[in-house]
Amino acid sequence: MSHFPITGIQGGNKAPRRNVDEWFAEARQPMKHPVAAIQLSPFLRGLKLFQDADPLDTNSRIRELSYYRIAGIHGWPQNLPWDDVPPNEGLNFCVHGQTTFPTWHRPYLALYERLPYWDYASRPAICEIASLESVDILDTAKPDGTVPFINPMYSYRLATGSTFDDVDAMKKLAIQGISTEGKMVITSGQVKGTSRYVIKLPIDPKAPWVEGISDKRAVTNAFKGHAWPDVKNKASGTIAENVYRLLTEDYFESWSAFATTKYYDESPDARRWLSFENLHNMAHVWSGGGDISKEGVGHMSFLELSAFDPIFWLHHNFIDMILAIWQTETKNKLVLLSHYEFSSLTLSSFWFDNLEPGDPNATDPLLQFYTADEQPFTNDIKDWTVFNYTYDILAPKPSQMKPDGSLDEEKHLADLAAEINKRYSTSCSEVLSARSMRAEAAPQSPHYIINVTYDKHALKELYSIHLFAGPLDLAYDSDRAQPNRLGTVFTFSRFNPAETCASCKGQINQGDLSTGQIPIMGAMTKDVEDPFVADADGMDPDRIGRYLERFLVWKIVTLTGREVQPGDVPGLKITVFAGRAEHSHATDHLSAYSIYKPVFRATAGKPGGASEELGAY
Repeated sequence: MSHFPITGIQGGNKAPRRNVDEWFAEARQPMKHPVAAIQLSPFLRGLKLFQDADPLDTNSRIRELSYYRIAGIHGWPQNLPWDDVPPNEGLNFCVHGQTTFPTWHRPYLALYERLPYWDYASRPAICEIASLESVDILDTAKPDGTVPFINPMYSYRLATGSTFDDVDAMKKLAIQGISTEGKMVITSGQVKGTSRYVIKLPIDPKAPWVEGISDKRAVTNAFKGHAWPDVKNKASGTIAENVYRLLTEDYFESWSAFATTKYYDESPDARRWLSFENLHNMAHVWSGGGDISKEGVGHMSFLELSAFDPIFWLHHNFIDMILAIWQTETKNKLVLLSHYEFSSLTLSSFWFDNLEPGDPNATDPLLQFYTADEQPFTNDIKDWTVFNYTYDILAPKPSQMKPDGSLDEEKHLADLAAEINKRYSTSCSEVLSARSMRAEAAPQSPHYIINVTYDKHALKELYSIHLFAGPLDLAYDSDRAQPNRLGTVFTFSRFNPAETCASCKGQINQGDLSTGQIPIMGAMTKDVEDPFVADADGMDPDRIGRYLERFLVWKIVTLTGREVQPGDVPGLKITVFAGRAEHSHATDHLSAYSIYKPVFRATAGKPGGASEELGAY
């Protein structure tokens, strides 16, 4: 039995995946940027042909490599093999919540190449190319002219014009919809195209979103952290802040801490509540929507359906870029690893190191993806350039080359750090601005985070944990629009997980919990006018603890709009931590975060809150 080899686009130099907003802006200026304009036309035309490929074609190559079938690998339709490889326990290939989450998606993305990435951290808004129903591209009949083209990045629609559950048209590939406890949540049978933020209850089969609609403003507002321009939401800036801390020095002590939201009770390090997967999860709900009863949802909101939305692939390319940057930074790094009984200095690449018993390891096959040698991908995808791509931020520059033509790695890493500071540093910039008259190499400041431990399967559906510092304003219909919102943790789980997901079933049986982290330093500095909060120099744990004791509240809302009391959510624990941040005036030095201690006063006595009696972890 032969398999489809996943090789990426071989031949020529390693092409950098570019920032989609920068590339698309150039492509719309053909006189100034003719190369980008020429690239845009085959990119969109090719994507349309890809999307129109028949997933039921008798030719196995056309069928299996169609957009519908490749998107279906990530979730639905269930119970179907891909490339003659059966899914886990006959259900699907899900790897969320596992240590192979970052690596499994790398060959998956290489099935669909060449793609740019969507950097929603440095520019928190929907990427322009995915927000337009029609795009002007070069007219092949008139080289100097353009022609409007229905944009396949806006929405994926079936070429047959049928709905996703049309058994006559889709046969065994039909997707019936998502239901929980007998109640239909999203009726895929009424859907002809993917949408964002427009699917609402009660379901109306004649609503415009049936054809596939994207609410550009809603997606952008979600990423900005507020719903109206005049609202200064406390959560704004948390996306870039999370990306920055993912990439800063010594924030994680192991691969598992970086890679997955899985909770490890033997690792009492407050920093590891942040993770690569946690950032990924939040971008899904920001792209699709988190409450079908109020703001509306879309296909990105559902793990089972998200890969059908063309924006999924741009999002995951950004996530893969974060992984590639982190790998570059941690390659053969001398680090101090601290545990209960000892601290030791060791050389580590962090690649699948210090795994817990039962965790997937680097040599486990990444089913169902095969090399040209008919072997399943495993550890060989550690080097992303095997697929002949890199990222613009990592591509060597002439100034980084030595006279002998080799790369000056020290210069390369210094330039990379400078670019990370430029793109993602938020609280660091605020602190250094406030201390601009000082000349210290590494000014110190307090740093506050909120860690959330939760059972993502507890409610048998997706849910959001919203945190606020202050009362909720009834004038705002959406929880995310609340001016006092500090941030949100989104579970990105499945409906009826034990019945629909093999790995989810295993997580439930093992009692696995998940983690999320919200940085609140920016929010605290925005409250300087409050009598309980002083300037950055006075933000000591006692003062912040007193403030949050009074104002910190949280709210749990399912995707179907059901509010659940925190005391009724098994496994929930919310802890405020105070740590230390060290920032540098040098542009090529990243900040360092350490010495986090719980501020129990902020959460003690609140349902789901940590206390000295219950512990911090």
